Amino acid sequence: MGRGHGRALLRHALATAGAEGVRHLRVLSDPHALGFYIAHGARQIGMAPSDAIPGRDLPLLEWTLP
Repeated sequence: MGRGHGRALLRHALATAGAEGVRHLRVLSDPHALGFYIAHGARQIGMAPSDAIPGRDLPLLEWTLP
């Protein structure tokens, strides 16, 4: 953490998705990563249940790509 690897990977994923014609990219986030994604342009559009942990809801985030 703090070395820029996550930021680089996220930027690459967003650029690749945009180049492939994707206009909206959604991700279910660990609650502890919410701030990271928001800081990198995502907006929270809701909550969704976790498949792995019954009763746990996860932030649903979305980017609108150019």
